[in-house]
Amino acid sequence: MSILSDKSPSPYFNLILAFSLMANAILGGIEVRSHRQASKLDASTRVSDPTIGTKLKSLPVFSLTGNSISLPIAGGTLPTVVYVFSPACGWCRANAANISRLATAKTKEFNFVAISLTADGVMQYEHKYPLPFSSFVVNSDQLPKGFNLLLTPQTLVFSADGTLEKVFDGAYNGRDAKALQDFFGLGFS
Repeated sequence: MSILSDKSPSPYFNLILAFSLMANAILGGIEVRSHRQASKLDASTRVSDPTIGTKLKSLPVFSLTGNSISLPIAGGTLPTVVYVFSPACGWCRANAANISRLATAKTKEFNFVAISLTADGVMQYEHKYPLPFSSFVVNSDQLPKGFNLLLTPQTLVFSADGTLEKVFDGAYNGRDAKALQDFFGLGFS
């Protein structure tokens, strides 16, 4: 069974979607303000979800064809960079060239994977903004307790043993570009 469908939605779906989009717009503004306030906190006091030090062997995901798989994070010889995105996220679209550049430049030092928070529009996103590494859709019902993927774009860096070492929230610009440049040794536009 595929999580991606070509069937036309019912008329009620469009009504529910409209209400959902309005609610997301209202709540999204609240989340943005909260995220901006959180980013001003000292790194030692900032609460990040997922939490640095969390150890994962794998992440539950769906392939773009809808197959449920366990994506290995630990056990390889290289650290893994997990790029979390959403097809509807404007910052994710704006950041596509930066994550592609990072992956191309650091492919011998890190494994790269992308995880979309939703299957909705992911195929169109992949077509318009092709990434030079594999993309999946998160199986949020199977994520480990306390390991919530909520922000997009978000870049998670795991050591080869699966320990979360670094979390970068947001696109690779402004203040965040400096932290990314310091960590990866690569500049961003």
